[in-house]
Amino acid sequence: RGSLSLPHGNGKKFGVAVFTDNMELAKEALANGAVVAGGASLIEDIKNGNVSLTAFQRTIASPEMMPQLSSIARLLGPRGLMPNPKL
Repeated sequence: RGSLSLPHGNGKKFGVAVFTDNMELAKEALANGAVVAGGASLIEDIKNGNVSLTAFQRTIASPEMMPQLSSIARLLGPRGLMPNPKL
């Protein structure tokens, strides 16, 4: 089976959360349409319930953030939001 890239997308819009310690990348992600972006502070906000997990449907993480994401893996994993470290 293969994949096909549609020229105008499939019509679905989704929110993205970006986990990174680099604040320049976080600002760039927010400027390009990410719902939330940040590092350890974003992880704490998710733990404390200040950021809703329903606000985003996809997550992206920089490699250095993967060990820190283990603290919220029980929240992200069942919803299918845990980023893949191999991508």
